Amino acid sequence: MPVYEFLCTACDSRYDDLVGINESLTDQRCPDCASTEVEKLVSSFRSKVQQGTGDSILVNGHLPGPSSPGSSRAGGCCGGSCGAC
Repeated sequence: MPVYEFLCTACDSRYDDLVGINESLTDQRCPDCASTEVEKLVSSFRSKVQQGTGDSILVNGHLPGPSSPGSSRAGGCCGGSCGAC
């Protein structure tokens, strides 16, 4: 089952929930205030892939790190605070 992140627009609470394949994302209730006014958030992800002789960590599908001259990439995934950079 995938884990989704949600934001309650009634009380600004953020929470995550395991959602089964047959469950609807619209059936969510905030665990703090029981409101059904929740939005699914876009979550970041991290995966490890092997390229050549070494391993690389991809964050949101991109290699983290500072942008090189002429590159349109911004800095690392979150400025280096996640430890992947």
